[in-house]
Amino acid sequence: MKEAVPSLVQMLREKGMNKTDLSQKIAIIQALGNIGDLRSLDAFREIIFKRTFFLFKGEAENLKVEIYKTLKIFPYKDIEDIIQKGLKSRNEYIKNESLRLNNMRKQ
Repeated sequence: MKEAVPSLVQMLREKGMNKTDLSQKIAIIQALGNIGDLRSLDAFREIIFKRTFFLFKGEAENLKVEIYKTLKIFPYKDIEDIIQKGLKSRNEYIKNESLRLNNMRKQ
């Protein structure tokens, strides 16, 4: 599976955001999260930290939620910046998941 990571990351970075692309990108995020390879984190960061055009805000938000669902497999030190960003999110799922991950580190 780890051999597929570079190809999956490349597909995630491809532009395009119709319903098919969105479904495909969600599946890619899920696959990368299940693999847990650190090479996927930069692509995740690009989605989380990038400002999106208003037209694509909802789609980008769906991708961000999917990313936060997958973060539990990664070491905290490698995702701390993503968690800190999530703690400031207006999205309740992202905020709650970031809080949970942040609290798990303290245990």
